[in-house]
Amino acid sequence: MLRICGIGIYQSVSVELAESISESEVFVDRYTSRITDDRISEMESILGKKVKNADRGMLEEKAGDFVRNAHDRDVALLVGGDPLIATTHKILFLEARKAGTAIEIVHSSSVFTASIGESGLDFYRFGQVCTIAGWKEGYRPISFYDKIYANFKNAMHTLILLDYDAELQQSLGHKKAIEIMLAAEAENGHGILGENQRLIMMADIGSENMRVIYKPIGEIREMDIDFGMCCFILHSDLSEIEEEMLKVMCGIHA
Repeated sequence: MLRICGIGIYQSVSVELAESISESEVFVDRYTSRITDDRISEMESILGKKVKNADRGMLEEKAGDFVRNAHDRDVALLVGGDPLIATTHKILFLEARKAGTAIEIVHSSSVFTASIGESGLDFYRFGQVCTIAGWKEGYRPISFYDKIYANFKNAMHTLILLDYDAELQQSLGHKKAIEIMLAAEAENGHGILGENQRLIMMADIGSENMRVIYKPIGEIREMDIDFGMCCFILHSDLSEIEEEMLKVMCGIHA
């Protein structure tokens, strides 16, 4: 059996999860999310066994082999956040179904729900989620801008994720992401992003260092702090409750 187990935004192994995979060969997915060596050491201490690294080659290029390995034995894949959000995990799920390999999904908390919850904004007022990818020569994707604009026209909030680089084990920094946002605005000119546009930045969600910052885009860009893993929320008009909640959440996680 293959178990794809979410370890949530806190990246921790519960007693129940530890018991359920006690007889399994355990891997950790360090391709779709950032999981530190310290976190893996903690997991190994809880599980009492070695946790093996699963990279892109194993999870995507050799997904069929990974699934077949679980056909006649118990294999557990620990993933940051909630399973089946990442395309990589969907591919493993489908490969298992095709191969007749038993599969179980263990759900957990996700940056999608946690970031929206910690912002204080209404979940039902969010439109399409988008991701800002790093730009380089010959590669300047702006699909994120199109989604922000579509949400803007429909008076919806936008959750903006920052691209994660598995090789560097880090996500796009907030300064570079904002530079890309403003460059996309300059190229498209819909007037939805600017230096004075207020932006919510959620930093290190799920950690004791979590911060909720609500400032103009230009001010956030100038903040010389390593915020770790970040995401943005660009809001539409706020209801009275949303406005009050946002103010309170920023005060708690300042």
